[in-house]
Amino acid sequence: MGKKITYIILFALLASFIYVGFSIEENRDLGDASQIILNETISKTSAINSVTAVVFDFRGYDTLGESIVLFTAICGVSAVLRSNKKGKVNNKYE
Repeated sequence: MGKKITYIILFALLASFIYVGFSIEENRDLGDASQIILNETISKTSAINSVTAVVFDFRGYDTLGESIVLFTAICGVSAVLRSNKKGKVNNKYE
């Protein structure tokens, strides 16, 4: 009985996410911002591809910051999860 309720709840959540996703897509108005980016990409960045221009030129420092945060998180998780038993050295050459 518990699995049946779980499946019903998961199905309801999935259906609601799909409904909200399609309703947002229909009502989305990008306005002038998208046209400005498309028109001024080549003159400001000399990049033909607009996505490349936004990611690497306009948001370059933001992307660098995100990679630093990701690296720091990986270092933190590996420091927490490493094995640190006293008296036992993990060295295969001894």
